[in-house]
Amino acid sequence: MHAVRFDLLGPVRGYVGGVETPLGARQQLAFLTTLLVAGGRTVPVDQLVDGIWSEDPPARAIGVIRTYASRLRGQLAGSGVDIIHRAGGYAATVPAGALDLDEFEEHVAAGRLSAALALHRGEPLAGVPGPLAERHRARLLERIGQVVEARIDADLAAGRGADVIVELTALIAEQPLRERWRGQLMTALYQSGRQSDALAVYADARRILTEELGCEPGPELREVHRQILTEEMVVAPRGAAPRPAQLPAAPTDLTGRDAVIGALAGRTPPIVALTGPGGVGKTAVALTLAHHWRNRYPDGQLHVDLRGVDADPRDPADVLADFLRALGAEVPDGLPGRAALYRSMLADRELLVVLDNARDLAQVTPLLPGAAGSSVLITSRTALDGLAGAEAVELTALSRSSSVDLLARIVGPGRIAAEPDAADAVAAACGGLPLALRVAGARLAKRPGWSVAALSERLADESGRLDQLRAGDFTVEAAFALSYRQLDQESARAFRLLAVAPAGLVSLAAAAALLDRPARAADELLESLVDCGLLRTPAAGQYDYHDLLRLYARKCGKYEDSPAERAAALDRLLAHYLDEPGAEAAHRGGPHRAGLLIKR
Repeated sequence: MHAVRFDLLGPVRGYVGGVETPLGARQQLAFLTTLLVAGGRTVPVDQLVDGIWSEDPPARAIGVIRTYASRLRGQLAGSGVDIIHRAGGYAATVPAGALDLDEFEEHVAAGRLSAALALHRGEPLAGVPGPLAERHRARLLERIGQVVEARIDADLAAGRGADVIVELTALIAEQPLRERWRGQLMTALYQSGRQSDALAVYADARRILTEELGCEPGPELREVHRQILTEEMVVAPRGAAPRPAQLPAAPTDLTGRDAVIGALAGRTPPIVALTGPGGVGKTAVALTLAHHWRNRYPDGQLHVDLRGVDADPRDPADVLADFLRALGAEVPDGLPGRAALYRSMLADRELLVVLDNARDLAQVTPLLPGAAGSSVLITSRTALDGLAGAEAVELTALSRSSSVDLLARIVGPGRIAAEPDAADAVAAACGGLPLALRVAGARLAKRPGWSVAALSERLADESGRLDQLRAGDFTVEAAFALSYRQLDQESARAFRLLAVAPAGLVSLAAAAALLDRPARAADELLESLVDCGLLRTPAAGQYDYHDLLRLYARKCGKYEDSPAERAAALDRLLAHYLDEPGAEAAHRGGPHRAGLLIKR
């Protein structure tokens, strides 16, 4: 099922799998948005007719609505959205998190007001005709106005009155009769030392209300005026904490990740954990998402490379010290005191925290905010099991077409288009791994005299492929080595020995025989390799490598395991396949048997 997203807090847009999808003509759009705003409730047909066409419906309005429903089912097939006809009306069922309206309210409930308002992209339901859409539009604008008021109240309470004067002036120009905004502007001006300007705002409000409505300002606005006249208003101290902006630049050539970006860019879960093997592009995706989200966090962004696979990963206590200094705080001694102060400082703030290249849960946990206003984006080669409230996203290799597209961005589209077969061969040799594709592309870019075929011929030899994936001091093999060096002795042995099997899926039973370990022990070893991104498990009890990781495992085995040990492992695997009973087992083992007999 493809991820689906509907944005209604502005011009109405629909996305399936991260790609915008047409939603039909204006009346069909009105039909769909009416159902979406209804939140799964059935809308009677007569309300739909009146709400879409008002006093001038077509002669066969009910038939037209039936056609709209059928078209939308086809356009949104496979997205989890369904248009249902029931009880004399229609309803829409959508997956959780598909509506920006729902995300808006989730942010408000969690106190992330700036994140909620960042979803507002202009007039709600813009471009949708009909009186029903107009009523919904007015209701949504009022709700947005309430959240704006609440967010400005928070700014004023923090002494940030000077920061909201321009915004409030623009809001009042649009809605001059909204007294609450008048009172907030008066407070902001008074905080900024502009008492006379604050009183002038009141005088202007009184004049407009008297002329247009024939009434005096309400009690709330009169009280603000009284407090300013008598200088009784308490001025909140200006918050001295700086606003960190630590995000590195986002990549400009991210390719093949539209589905992931589309599914996440429009919303900000409290914690997102991007996992996958080394070189799959986790950091690039994380930075792209972070830049999509940055404006939703008015108090700034914190970023750290935790160096999780390095020999000296960052100590959480040192990271907290850096974060606290960036937030303008004195740094206490010890991890517990720093973590407590960090959580306290983020309790009433909205920050985006990017924890790149995390080692494990123990390194991450002290760096998590304690309140709901901030969000955390984590990347790790290791599965962060046990991270409460996290939305886990596993990144896998790029498709062949996306791989070729990435090469074209690096090398140049003309050069790649001139040799499509060779470009496809290079992409295949890189196994869809973005790091490998970038290295291969960099080699070609620095060698304009080379044909693409020249590189594909060099990569065709598996025994030397990793040596060819080198650009200066930057190698794919080095990225794999960072993960490999984290393994204990038994896991490293399993990683190496499993690669003596021919390419393809290896069952748990076959792996246990090859490793000469009981099934339970083999299962623990293989699952630990999956958790750290060195092995894949496409189905329960089935394992394989990424193609380049298999080559790396074989290379490690060549230097670290004796020929006799590798031969013994092959003998055990072959014996397992020959002893495995039943025709079905023979069918499963057939390809491996053939490969093993060739090896023998």
